[in-house]
Amino acid sequence: MPDDVWQTVRILAEERRKREVDPTLSLLRDIPDIPGPAEGKHSQAKMREMHDFIDLLARRADDAQKLDNDSLMRLPALGRGVSRSLEFKGKVTALRPRRTAAGEQGAA
Repeated sequence: MPDDVWQTVRILAEERRKREVDPTLSLLRDIPDIPGPAEGKHSQAKMREMHDFIDLLARRADDAQKLDNDSLMRLPALGRGVSRSLEFKGKVTALRPRRTAAGEQGAA
């Protein structure tokens, strides 16, 4: 075990990715587009969404792996700030009047 706790975390994250994330992405990527009933199409679309989401998270994890230890320590606090900003944006958006097809303002 390395003395640096962040190096240990990096190793654990990489091993977990190899063992769990990469095989899942591969499986989801290889789902064929099979013509058939609507239920099958819906399932395929959901699996593509899962693939895209897991792939996005894996790429962000790759970005985090490249950061120095001090930056990694600041990352959770930054995430908290981003979450709060998105919550605020959601509240502001919900308060904004919606436009109808004719361009008139409607109720939110």
